[in-house]
Amino acid sequence: MHGGSMIAIVGGRVLMSNDGGAPAHSVGGANVLIQGDRIVRVDAAQPPPDAQVIDATGLTVLPGLIDMHTHFIRPLDMELFVRQGITSVRFAGTALGAVADLRRRVVRGEIPGPRIFSCGPHLDEPPTAWPEFTVEVTGPEDAPAAVIRLIEAEADALIVIQRISPATLAVITGTAHERGVPVTGQTWTTSVREAVIAGMDGVENTARLPEDPALAREWIEGYRSIGHRLARLVRLWQSAPQGMIDEVLALMAARGTDWTPAICSFADWAGLTDAPVAKLPAYALLSAEARVAIPASRARQTEGWSQADRDNTRAAIEQMQHAVATFHQLGGAIAVGTDAHPGGLFYHLELAYLAAAGLSNAAVLAAATKGGARALRRGSDLGTIEAGKLADLIAIDGDPLRDLSALQRVRHTLVAGRPVVVDGQVEHGSLLPNR
Repeated sequence: MHGGSMIAIVGGRVLMSNDGGAPAHSVGGANVLIQGDRIVRVDAAQPPPDAQVIDATGLTVLPGLIDMHTHFIRPLDMELFVRQGITSVRFAGTALGAVADLRRRVVRGEIPGPRIFSCGPHLDEPPTAWPEFTVEVTGPEDAPAAVIRLIEAEADALIVIQRISPATLAVITGTAHERGVPVTGQTWTTSVREAVIAGMDGVENTARLPEDPALAREWIEGYRSIGHRLARLVRLWQSAPQGMIDEVLALMAARGTDWTPAICSFADWAGLTDAPVAKLPAYALLSAEARVAIPASRARQTEGWSQADRDNTRAAIEQMQHAVATFHQLGGAIAVGTDAHPGGLFYHLELAYLAAAGLSNAAVLAAATKGGARALRRGSDLGTIEAGKLADLIAIDGDPLRDLSALQRVRHTLVAGRPVVVDGQVEHGSLLPNR
């Protein structure tokens, strides 16, 4: 048995899944025994008399949720994640060293927060759109040193962005894979088809997945700003031939590529999320400053947008949802990310967009748990409730197999076997008001 104190979560319905393909199902009367940071057993046996007991009567116990794409290094956001049942996050492009410091503070218990993974800064070829969060490489010759530097500093994965060429990407993936590190990306100069062939393991929301052979190379590479490129992206989702999109999705599924579509980020650009976000229970926890930051974050990404661009985004979301459904039917690996901030709020909107795409609640939950663990390359110890796995767990009021909004009613959150939310209240130095 693993060292450390014991915790028993008793009396709840435990959400079980089968990696062989059977749908997730709840098992009533199962108790989850935790020792140290690991799950020891899941069964009906009574817990040892010295175990700390968490009463989950009437609740559903399930693996913690995973957000694969966030950026903001703010303690308040970390607390909001665990309040919302998100026990792992991956930062997809930050200043070098920022995540390592935040991770140390969470691990030491100085601030409440989830398990933290990092891609480190973006890798891009000049001129990059995000210089403050990017390590530039000028071509294949520079790539190995940059890759090794990021892996040695803090990166659990690497993220490549807009202007990386196929030749440079091939060197990046080769160098990273030699060290057992996956590469994800939101490539643009390099199409997703080319990127997957070059060995890229994951596809993020703003990657050039749709293709249109009628477009000149100058149109693809001639964007003038972040907002200009995103406006072209949403137009491309509308105009690209469906057959070519399906070809790329089939290639991704065949190669085992993870896809984090982050549809909610598209909706945020178009201003479609303001009303739904304001209706979420956790919105009341935000300060006035945090609420103002939501449209401020959007403003940089959509600078120069017209109403036509916002209208195009509505149509692009429908196309993306169709693509998500197709990818799922092909057996593709879907993970959940937000790329809209604060992620702790937008995460639940993303789950709703996936459900609206036609995924069952069980499939959405699988993407939010097992899908994220797979993309992190941590399926051996995250993503399901099994003996030997890390005790990153949540207990919620309701049955998410019937109602995904139950995931917003978090009563308990444990990260590495440590309770950070108990009876709906944050432990270990709350930064937000307990309400």
